[in-house]
Amino acid sequence: MDSRCCFYFGCRGNLIDETSGQPRWFSAVWTYSNGERSVVAYWFADTEDEAYGKWQQSKWYKHCTVLFTPSPVLLAYEEVQKMV
Repeated sequence: MDSRCCFYFGCRGNLIDETSGQPRWFSAVWTYSNGERSVVAYWFADTEDEAYGKWQQSKWYKHCTVLFTPSPVLLAYEEVQKMV
């Protein structure tokens, strides 16, 4: 993990998990480099608490700024969907 980078975390409910085809909670950690967003980790969960819990158990937990606005995490979700 590059300590010089800024990492961001966000989560949002009711997004489709491609592996199950069901709406679930999506959470992600991302950073920006040269104006480009790069998702470094993401999770799907059944509840909001579980989404936060997965992040809290990750190596990213103490290194992120939490964003509560929906747009950044939706853009991270769209990036993940392009990778699937």
